[in-house]
Amino acid sequence: MSTSPGLGMPSAPLLVYLLLALFIQFTSGETEVKFSGQTEFVVNETSTTVIRLVIERTGKPANITAIVSIDGENTGDFFDTYAAAFIPDTETNRTVYISVCDDDLPEADETFTFYLTLPKPSATIKLGSPKSVTVTILSNDNAFGIISFNMSALITVNEPRGRNEFVPLTLIRERGTYGTVIVTFEIDDGPNPAEEDLSPARGNITFTPGRSILIYNLTVLDDQVPENDELFVVYLRNVEGGAEINNTKNSVQISIKKNDSPVRFVQSAYMVPEEVDVVTIQVIRGKDVSGKLIGPDEHEVSVRYAIITGNSTAHAQLNVDFLDLQPNTTIIFP
Repeated sequence: MSTSPGLGMPSAPLLVYLLLALFIQFTSGETEVKFSGQTEFVVNETSTTVIRLVIERTGKPANITAIVSIDGENTGDFFDTYAAAFIPDTETNRTVYISVCDDDLPEADETFTFYLTLPKPSATIKLGSPKSVTVTILSNDNAFGIISFNMSALITVNEPRGRNEFVPLTLIRERGTYGTVIVTFEIDDGPNPAEEDLSPARGNITFTPGRSILIYNLTVLDDQVPENDELFVVYLRNVEGGAEINNTKNSVQISIKKNDSPVRFVQSAYMVPEEVDVVTIQVIRGKDVSGKLIGPDEHEVSVRYAIITGNSTAHAQLNVDFLDLQPNTTIIFP
């Protein structure tokens, strides 16, 4: 008596056929080569930076040589931009190491692509995915510059009369000149608020990409106020855009020489009896109302005066009630 196989159970010949098909497919299939693991790298430029690239073989075992090479020209950012990796049929992967070259050149962020290729491709050996990796070396060696003043540490200027005058500030951007850089400056007050003598008292100075030297003009204002020597300090406070400030050259002094020396009457009104023969009216130079010296006195100054009287008999009249004993109407201060 014979029995039939149970429902859903493959027969012995069918099972042997399936196993044989799987074996044939495995032994006669294709071999694939690709990168394995990390394929995007962001690194700093240092002498110890090494990028580890893993090349993997899958499918049918075979002796394979794979090439790793950079896309484009060799820019000198890596010690080696070409490497060959041999994977014997007894192994499944190889590791390639790419070392970063720590040069002294200012550089912005740079991204490089390394490709995997086969020197002897065939119908049974092909490239898989991923077959490329990217390496980004971050900006380095002061790529965006070091900002400082490039001028004398002390500038002496005169306050102009009836006009404004410019003081040029020369700034330099050393090392790299990548990107747009904005420097913030501020003027520390002197004896008076900086806004009264210089404009602007604070603001921004912009370096456009590629620019290494810049001249920024401050305006010396004619405030027409008697003043002694004034000293202001211009500071570079902050910087945006990746640059740095050179803290050894981040300030300059601006000295505004004493100016607007006052010429005035000692008193504004005199009351004298008619019997007085001569009335002396004092005119002084270089003193404020408290008698304190102020303003310059090293140059000759002349001032003209005029006598103005009323038209009625209630007012004293020139050449009737009094005489001007001066030979002319100009007073000279040597």
